[in-house]
Amino acid sequence: MRRQSRGYKMMFLAISCLGLFFYAYTQIFAFERQPLTNTAAVTLSDDKPERKMILVLNSYHADMPWVKMEEDGIRSVFQGDDRVSLYFDYMDTKRNIGSEYLDRFLALYEEKCKDKNFAAVIVTDDAAYQFALKHQQELFPGIPIVFCGVNFLSSQEIDGNSFVTGVVEVTDIKQTLETALRLHPDVKRVAFINDRSELGKINRRLLDEVMSEFSGRVQFSLFDDLTMQELLAKVSGLGKDSLIL
Repeated sequence: MRRQSRGYKMMFLAISCLGLFFYAYTQIFAFERQPLTNTAAVTLSDDKPERKMILVLNSYHADMPWVKMEEDGIRSVFQGDDRVSLYFDYMDTKRNIGSEYLDRFLALYEEKCKDKNFAAVIVTDDAAYQFALKHQQELFPGIPIVFCGVNFLSSQEIDGNSFVTGVVEVTDIKQTLETALRLHPDVKRVAFINDRSELGKINRRLLDEVMSEFSGRVQFSLFDDLTMQELLAKVSGLGKDSLIL
């Protein structure tokens, strides 16, 4: 039953991504006749049309299944269109965490982008979205940015920014817990497994917002940024009255 539910969720997300990319497809070519403020923007000649290069910046690494699904969705929209060239790149933030790494990544990207004439940027998941938004004027001035898979979005971040749009992935921790406790009324403890990646920080923030609403009903155990060996030891010590989130 859990696998079937997970399958429906993944199917829904995949369909949502496809819809987003179709929207991005139409919006990107809507910019063809509009002047961009970016001096490095692609200029199309009526006589010699050039392929528009679209950067796809992923938050994670290339062999992650979730990333592969997102890339399959992107390719399915642009497949066979000789006006477009896709440029895939990866931040690898599941395996590299910290401000020093992001500073070095920024320096690398400043070097990468100086000779690249991107017509648009697609960013997947939170780390790439936050990176592109923070350094929009340095790296992608006047270039449309489309995001997907973003878990935590403040509308204030993009208010008045006409070059940024996308789809938010909503994580409803409160309703997930309510459903779990309704199905398992004898549960007394909820173990929350998390890491210290950008997504992990967001998930922790979402949990902190709802924990007080379950006061007196369950206790929370936070398994934060553990090695696999440490995590297995913690999980094996949980009783039958525990749930894992």
